[in-house]
Amino acid sequence: PVLPAVGFVEMMVAACHNSGLSQLSNSQLSNPKLNVPQLQANSPVLTLADISFATPLYLDAAASVQVTINEQNESNELIVARQTSGNQWGTHSKARFSSSSENQNSTYQPLQQENKIRPADVYQRLAEQSVTYGTDWRLLHSVSVQDNQIDAEIRLPERLDNAFFFPPIVLDASVQSLAALFVDQQRGETFLPEGIGRVDFYTDRLQGETFTSRALVTSGSDWLSANILLFDGQGTLQVAMTDFRLRPIRLSADAHPQTPSVKPPAQE
Repeated sequence: PVLPAVGFVEMMVAACHNSGLSQLSNSQLSNPKLNVPQLQANSPVLTLADISFATPLYLDAAASVQVTINEQNESNELIVARQTSGNQWGTHSKARFSSSSENQNSTYQPLQQENKIRPADVYQRLAEQSVTYGTDWRLLHSVSVQDNQIDAEIRLPERLDNAFFFPPIVLDASVQSLAALFVDQQRGETFLPEGIGRVDFYTDRLQGETFTSRALVTSGSDWLSANILLFDGQGTLQVAMTDFRLRPIRLSADAHPQTPSVKPPAQE
């Protein structure tokens, strides 16, 4: 099993909340070192930008993982790293806290001419690309496609608790829906996330049992990019992921690729 890419995003969000990098209301930030403008109406609570995924984080063995925030030169770089041996740490994901926000007034409106896709067909298509999900992660209740847009209704078996800010199980379901565009294609490459241009969070945490995602997809022979909006049950925008990029990988006998060995910046 592999940690979904959005799992790294959740780690970074938690680190930002714990470090005072996010705005939970219209109040000032609790970290005086950071120069962030006052929160305006319809602007994000938190924005992460230039997110990259270097290597997968395999979950078949216990590991020490930490998120560090480099505040030197106001770079506000976040690094997710796993301890490999001794005091060596391998970087899995990087991002930066962004002070530039994009106001959104978007509310969910259904597609006008939709083509229904069975969720079972979506998961079958993913399985053909060597991406499989257990029952608990199969949250797609309905999927509709119109041209290069995908709408998905995401239903949880029970209400979310406060263990996560933005549960990976929900964010990943919105990414799973991208396979609906390719259910009739025969390509068998395994696509893995390469990075995300930016993620804007319009609430401090997800709440509820039902969500709707809308994805606008562009793709080429060896790449795919999606802009994904996630709405709550009332149709209010919660998260916007811009330029969520995936590329095919070659499966080899080496199931655990080497992780670059680095030392994360010292925490202040």
